[in-house]
Amino acid sequence: MTPGNGQTIWRSKTFIRALMASGLVLVVFTSFGLGKEIVRRKEINQEIDDTKKEIESLEKKNKELAQMIEYIGTDSFKEIQARQNLGFQKDGEVAVSIETNNEGYKRDSGTTFDKPPEEIPSNSKRWWRYFFAAR
Repeated sequence: MTPGNGQTIWRSKTFIRALMASGLVLVVFTSFGLGKEIVRRKEINQEIDDTKKEIESLEKKNKELAQMIEYIGTDSFKEIQARQNLGFQKDGEVAVSIETNNEGYKRDSGTTFDKPPEEIPSNSKRWWRYFFAAR
């Protein structure tokens, strides 16, 4: 067959079609791989952002704990703890305690109440009753 024959053109069209099909397959696979890589990078960036936020949170907590440790080392904290937990007091101070028993509730003045302190009306309610309650 001669180069001017239709068969040679057909062969060249077949070759071009095969080349285009293989190029299309290559583009599809490349796009698929690129898409997976983009999704993976997005996930990694999200994980990095989450880790940065966690680091900031832990650094803030670390500063708060360092301040707490510093405060615990102060004399004022030791004095407060000695007063509350060990019952210590300075010269001239008077300690007051509130005791409860089955007979009633006692306050520092020695007065015994039949009701627990939560059920005793507030001063404002007492004054209201004093002025406006029916006698």
